[in-house]
Amino acid sequence: MKAVYKRTDDVHIFAVPRLFTPRWTQAFHKLCDFHFSMPVGSTHWPSSMHEPLWIGISLPLVNKRPWTLRGTPLLVELARDLWEVLSSGEGDGRDILRKLLQVPRRVQSVLKRVPSGMLHLPGQGQFLMAKHTDVLGNVWFKQDQQEHRMKHGTRGAHVSLPFQCESCWIMNLEGRLPIKGLDDTYVMLVRRINLDIMNGRAKATLESHAASVLCTVRNCQRYGNTPSIPVKGPMPLTDSIGMGLAVEMIDLSLDAKGRINLEGYIHYNII
Repeated sequence: MKAVYKRTDDVHIFAVPRLFTPRWTQAFHKLCDFHFSMPVGSTHWPSSMHEPLWIGISLPLVNKRPWTLRGTPLLVELARDLWEVLSSGEGDGRDILRKLLQVPRRVQSVLKRVPSGMLHLPGQGQFLMAKHTDVLGNVWFKQDQQEHRMKHGTRGAHVSLPFQCESCWIMNLEGRLPIKGLDDTYVMLVRRINLDIMNGRAKATLESHAASVLCTVRNCQRYGNTPSIPVKGPMPLTDSIGMGLAVEMIDLSLDAKGRINLEGYIHYNII
């Protein structure tokens, strides 16, 4: 354990027969970024050993976000692929392990904004939802409908919500318009928050408020009356609702521990 904390730039490999795992389970899971079980009777672990072999790998820290590779979707995918190969007996998974050991070096050598795509972290337009299934593994029958709702706005929502576009919010927060290529992630996060604000209310409620306001405006136009509805703009050039804090929370949630499940989806309902 001391070696892992003292030498964070090295790869550490642990091998524990399952017979001894009750004693080492807690430390094993705490130290390992990636682990798998070598079944009895495989090429490198003969039947005479009687018990499967647990193998854990602690990868080096990287010099850019997410700093540690544990829990990233790429490692989750590699673990799933390796488990399928070992359980089927069709190979020993050496290609997958080689790819795993190359990940830290590849992440270290790229630009600061590139690792998100390399590690399969959500990028622009890739905020995925957890798949809701029953005990038999059947996907919830409204899954597609819910995903569509989470990725699309509601017509007229700006009437009852503090909505501003991504460019306006970056102007409020940074005093400038977004720069293409530099602020793509920033725009993505603000867009996600805008959609979350809309999805916090029922679609029927938002549409009902918008229809009511439109009806009031049309009725007032008939006889020249000024509507009593408060004026929405021009919006002040300031963060009046905590958008900056929300951006930081969503950004941190992308690689926070416990947010990514075995399918590589992020649970935004727990934020």
